[in-house]
Amino acid sequence: MNDISQNYLRGNKNVKTPNVIEHVDVNEYKRRVSEIIKCRKDPIYFANNYYTIVSVRDSCKKIIELYSKQEQLINTFIDNDRIVCLASRQSGKTTGYCIYILWEALFNKDKNILICANKETTALEFIQRIKLAYELMPLWLKPGVEIDGWNKKSIKFSNGCKITGIATSSDSARGFSCDIIVLDEFSFVPNNIASEFWQSVYPVISSGKHTKVIMVSTPNGASGLFYEIYERALLGIDEDGWKHFRIDWWEVPERNDAWKRKTIASMGGDIRQFNQEFGNKFLGSTYTLIPADKLRYFKETVEDKKQAEPIEENIDLHGLFKLKIWEQPKKDRTYILGADTGEGIGKDFSTGLVFDIRSEERRVGKECRSRWSPYH
Repeated sequence: MNDISQNYLRGNKNVKTPNVIEHVDVNEYKRRVSEIIKCRKDPIYFANNYYTIVSVRDSCKKIIELYSKQEQLINTFIDNDRIVCLASRQSGKTTGYCIYILWEALFNKDKNILICANKETTALEFIQRIKLAYELMPLWLKPGVEIDGWNKKSIKFSNGCKITGIATSSDSARGFSCDIIVLDEFSFVPNNIASEFWQSVYPVISSGKHTKVIMVSTPNGASGLFYEIYERALLGIDEDGWKHFRIDWWEVPERNDAWKRKTIASMGGDIRQFNQEFGNKFLGSTYTLIPADKLRYFKETVEDKKQAEPIEENIDLHGLFKLKIWEQPKKDRTYILGADTGEGIGKDFSTGLVFDIRSEERRVGKECRSRWSPYH
């Protein structure tokens, strides 16, 4: 085998430059070709044999062992162009999309991949994870890295694929031409920034025939763009083809009732906090009389039924209210008004509902939703 020590990038023996040539015997050549083909066809095989992680539990670097839900998540990325994933904290969701991103970049050409996180430090951490996995792969399995393609914020391979990490801001993706966009912890991006970001990036992803968007987050209140997209995908009323995916805490290996009790105890017995962090509950700013899971059931039931369309909707009143009207009020009718106010911290809506109480079957006459938050 020829000495290829002169083909390392900046002296890093785990990062090779483009056009490195090795001379190996026929058997080794056939073995390598076979492995490359297996990895190219199956990202799960690639991960379980060549993707290295830093194991906090074992305090070492080791090849990952994907659990079944992670495998399903990666396959969902492959099979769909719009994926919105709700996941329990520390469930391996980030590792799942890092594996998918690296696999796409290694075995394709000219892919532009963008990772947007709620903080720049988080985005750069994900780039470092991908770099580590790349470095610890066999040299023969990976493409070379361009001379200027190995920096803090991005990686550019000799096959033309590039991975970039940035913070999500109102204009961070403006001007980018992307094949894959990952939006990490998108529910934690302030709603005004998330809306402006989405308005700037949506023309790019809607114009591309195969632009893939992966939106991943733990829940953070019952409002915001992530919440709305996930709920619409869940209810099957989305028009953009979003595929919803969910990872619950009990689907993660070694998490059981004993783990749940211990975790709640470490949170000072705060079940609400556990539900927010690990229970995939879209909690508002206040406790509700009806549990969140029951509200979800009622919402799904209502959406399943054919309802009359409002005669007017999304009437914007000075930027504070949005109104939907199913029928105009009549003098001989009796109406009742119900109101549910938020606390003004941007986690849920203030809502008013006007009912015609003469008929239990009659649809709500008026609905008024106000978002009393710092962003409106």
